[in-house]
Amino acid sequence: MARVSARPIAGRYSGRPVVDPSLGAVTAAAVTALWSTVPGTGPASTPGEREKLVVDRDTFAASPVVTGYETRAWADLVLRAFARETNLLLPGTRFLLLGTGPVADALAGALTRIGGRLEIAGRNSIELVDLARRHGVPVRPLGEPQSIPVGIDVVVVTGSDHPPFDPGAAVAAQRPLIVVDAARPEHSGVVLPAERGATVRDLTELAGPRACFVVQAPTPDALDTATAELRALYTVLLATVGYVRAEAELAEVLTT
Repeated sequence: MARVSARPIAGRYSGRPVVDPSLGAVTAAAVTALWSTVPGTGPASTPGEREKLVVDRDTFAASPVVTGYETRAWADLVLRAFARETNLLLPGTRFLLLGTGPVADALAGALTRIGGRLEIAGRNSIELVDLARRHGVPVRPLGEPQSIPVGIDVVVVTGSDHPPFDPGAAVAAQRPLIVVDAARPEHSGVVLPAERGATVRDLTELAGPRACFVVQAPTPDALDTATAELRALYTVLLATVGYVRAEAELAEVLTT
């Protein structure tokens, strides 16, 4: 991900930002640190003060720029986890991406850029056609029962627009199958057994016709850390220049 560059902020002061506790300490600290650099605004508010701008997950979810950045950051964390836990080289590896939606779009773009051999399967035919057009990869609707062919090396589970991953759908083969849980925290990804079975490195093995080893999804804390700087900048822009200009200025930061 591109680093969010520091820039001077000046504008109309419309309230001190207060971070909702659900966003975590990392985001709160980033907002406080950036707010302290804005001339003439004073310290950040404390809960209970009348003049304040409360930011929570809904605040960021309403911003196309923030949500787009966070989706790309999540895809980057997923691929870093895959690279860290396996010894597979991405170029030439055959990936099956399960699902559609923003996470699938971000992962498809990343995987094709680095030379992965990708195909996408999902339930939403309209979104599948759009992904095929955008990324130039083969797509197919998910049938019943599911089937994961022998030639696939890695299955990436997005948690959106597909049934739960079933290790029994993998056709028997000597080569193990790597399953990457790429589902965002609000979605359901790969369901691991209550008692963890055999492991290799930090990979959990699932029973099935073909040995499946799961790369677990990044933690919400990892995403918070990766996006805290951008969240802080957006929050301060909201408090000083308002929503419309905040979107435009944030987009400009990310493209310069």
